[in-house]
This record gives sequence, C-alpha cells and structure tokens, in this order.
Amino acid sequence: MARSLEGKAFFVGYNNGVTAIVTEDVLENRDKRLAILNALRKDNNPLPHIDRIAEKGLGHIPDSPIFTFARDERADNEPWFTGNNTFLQRVFNHIAKEGGQCIKRSFWIPFSNGAEVGLHGDEAQIEELRYVTTYQNFIDTFAIEEDEI
Repeated sequence: MARSLEGKAFFVGYNNGVTAIVTEDVLENRDKRLAILNALRKDNNPLPHIDRIAEKGLGHIPDSPIFTFARDERADNEPWFTGNNTFLQRVFNHIAKEGGQCIKRSFWIPFSNGAEVGLHGDEAQIEELRYVTTYQNFIDTFAIEEDEI
C-alpha cells in the first residue's frame, strides 16, 4: 500500500512532552484560521466563545489531522495519542525513506496542556478532543498502514 511521499513537507512541533506532526495543508489552514480569529479579536476586544464561533464559521477550513506522540507510559494510558515516541521515530524514518521532509515549526499542540482531561473546563475539553485522529487519517496522511512501518 505504500505510496511515495516525494517532495511532501511535514511540520513537527513540540510542547510539554508531546510531539505533533501536521501536513503543509493543515498548517496553512491553521495559519489562515488564526489570522481570521486575530482579525476578529482586533482592538483587544475578545469575543465570548471564540472557539465555538470559529468552529461553526470556519469548519469548512480543516485544521486537522494533527498527529500526536508521547512517551510510552503516557501514550499507552491516554488513547487520544497517535502513538508513542518509538512509533514516532518509525514515522520519521518512513517519511525520509519515501522522499518527504520534516521541518520544525512552532504551532499549537493538542493534548499538551491538560485540556483533554478537563483541566481548563468543559468547553476546552470538548474543543481539544476533536483533535483525536483516526486510523484512516494516518493511512491517508502518511501513505502507509501502521503495520507496514
């Protein structure tokens, strides 16, 4: 099933023990959504429930999937992660072998600040959990099934 990733760019970010990978398209969409939200927040006039407004109004601009990886114990006990750091290294190796590249970039990393377990309230938890990826997301993005890596 493996298909070439020749010339594809993947962006890698890190926060609080969580590493994330996104495609160029996802990163561009996230940047566009952020620019729109910043324009709505101009003059330091925060809108209530801006994340909910953004999701309803900008839902057609996909800002995911964001694939997340953590140390073994955490990834084993918290099923919202794509995998552990050993699996992450296999993903990096696959990308390089298939002609893709990984570029470090700062961007928001889900599951790295406790929102997924409710530390920042119900709204933040609901928002965070929408970033859980599926097996099909993985296959579509990395052009390979997990057992082929």
